[in-house]
Amino acid sequence: MTLAVFSHKLCWHSEHSPTGWATDGGFVFHIQSLASAYNQTILLVPVSKMGKSKGEVWFTDNTIKVVPLLEPFGSGIVRKLLFPVWFLLQLPKFIYYTNKADVVHTPIPGDIGTIGMLLAPLFGKKIFIRYCGNWKALKTLPEKFWAWYGEKFAGKSIAYFCTGGDAAPPSKKNAALQWIFSSSMIASEIESFKQKAFDFNREYKLVMGGRLTKEKGFGILIDAVALIANKIPHVKVYIFGDGPDRELFEAQVIKYSLQDKVQYLGKLNASQVHQALNDADVFCFPTYSSEGFPKAVIEAMAHGIPVISTEVSVIPVLINEPNRPAGVLIDKKSPEQLAEKIAFYYNNPQVHKTHADNAKLIAAVYTLEKWVDTINEKLNAQWNTKICRIRNIVK
Repeated sequence: MTLAVFSHKLCWHSEHSPTGWATDGGFVFHIQSLASAYNQTILLVPVSKMGKSKGEVWFTDNTIKVVPLLEPFGSGIVRKLLFPVWFLLQLPKFIYYTNKADVVHTPIPGDIGTIGMLLAPLFGKKIFIRYCGNWKALKTLPEKFWAWYGEKFAGKSIAYFCTGGDAAPPSKKNAALQWIFSSSMIASEIESFKQKAFDFNREYKLVMGGRLTKEKGFGILIDAVALIANKIPHVKVYIFGDGPDRELFEAQVIKYSLQDKVQYLGKLNASQVHQALNDADVFCFPTYSSEGFPKAVIEAMAHGIPVISTEVSVIPVLINEPNRPAGVLIDKKSPEQLAEKIAFYYNNPQVHKTHADNAKLIAAVYTLEKWVDTINEKLNAQWNTKICRIRNIVK
């Protein structure tokens, strides 16, 4: 069987990659996991002329064929205005590879994913759509359109997965919509992360990573550290990632004279991220952004460290299981509460250890193997097919 994937994820040529292709983030792991169930996977993505050697992740599966699309013209409103022109230039590729596929997959939000979502049914193709935003906070017109489409058309040949989780189904209007979690780690990788001993007297290490934007809560963490810096002399914060608000946070560190407390690690590759998490005591994630299923939280839990976060999307389900807490929740935009919970773990090492142990156990449930098996089981049930994993997932 052949799978075609429509995605807006920017990829590029890499001389270091065994297949010649690379990107960043967890996209590679998702695509290669899905590809393990198919004879060939066709990946339709925009290709950048300029690669990013720092933090790049390689495609290593030779059954994946990258079909390069032009980068959409401009950004913001310019991109939207010129998108019809870009679409017409790429349309022959979209038509050809949609016809060639047995199954189409489209991760959304994203304009290219939306094209696949609309084209596949026109050509009579089975399709599974994966909504990766926050299903519980649909605010913009496109978000409402994607939700309407799912509630209107999901079922039969159209499978629709909402990234997240809850006791209640995603929609009361259409029972065909189903929850799906997300992951970036294989089972053997999680097993290799050994639970470590914590020594707060040496250094109390807080870590936070992701796209450096205000909505992710990096500024809230810096505010919180300013509140407790004199109370916890060994506290240190390690921040990794990149984004538009980096300079804002750096100025905030200088404002509070926290240069000796806050260290910026820059954008890290996957192995460097795991090292940063392995060295940490607590993962802070005071986000008020619209999260889907934040993989950063699961990655931190896999390393056996508790999480302090907000009641956004699926996060309460992950860290606040009944009888098995793996972290604590705070109100959005509350550096005071974040400071209080940071101090709580520091002053209660036994609670910290219990939450750390729970975190690792919970994370072990959310592997890439389980992710792709769950998707295939749901597709088999809906389509009455026999999609199954035919190769091992390798990272």
